[in-house]
Amino acid sequence: MHGYKDALKKYPDIKLLDSQPADFNREKGMVLMENRLRKYKKIDAVGSINKDMTMGAVEAARQVERDKEMIQVTFDVDNDALDALEKGDILLTGARNERSQIALALNGYKVPAEQYLPLTLVYKKDVPEYRHE
Repeated sequence: MHGYKDALKKYPDIKLLDSQPADFNREKGMVLMENRLRKYKKIDAVGSINKDMTMGAVEAARQVERDKEMIQVTFDVDNDALDALEKGDILLTGARNERSQIALALNGYKVPAEQYLPLTLVYKKDVPEYRHE
């Protein structure tokens, strides 16, 4: 979440309504979003750091027919995220190169507690490149 907050500092016209963890859990993401939908009359965008939390938020917004009012962005590239991109449920997801971190650890290198992992933004048009069925 620190990355989102740091990025938002560059855009003072964007107001962060809320920030709360959902523990990388779809159900918690859904409950959190249900609460936010009751609390806020208008939500322009929702960002999470995990696809499961986002999919819970998407479902909560869909249930009250508010899913088209907001943009959803997340991280993770799997069939769930790719399906959501194709349907327009999410605008984009981030593809992280976790393999580089794992390879370092497996080769005996000490992996820092915090590190920058390159990220590729994945949009609907990119789905065929990432779909592996």
